[in-house]
Amino acid sequence: METEKDGVLPFLNVLVNRTNNNKLAHEVYRKKTHTDRYLNAGSHHHPQQKRSLIKTLVHRAETICDDESRPKELKQIKEALTKKRAYFLPIYTHATIRA
Repeated sequence: METEKDGVLPFLNVLVNRTNNNKLAHEVYRKKTHTDRYLNAGSHHHPQQKRSLIKTLVHRAETICDDESRPKELKQIKEALTKKRAYFLPIYTHATIRA
């Protein structure tokens, strides 16, 4: 069972934060061991799988994150997909990644 530590509670894919005015903020949760490694754009996977990966990451950001943390999450997705040329972002970019 997870317990709250310093106003933060990781639960499934959501990191729930208690703000100073006792409201709850939420963002995508990643374990410390997460490496941001995804399919390489040059791999022999079907192009639809590559596009679906981006759509899935963006959809997760849009549904889990609150308004304050969403831009940070979209920026993190963009950086993860362009790091080490994992994706050629102009070809596969989902329309909502504008961070």
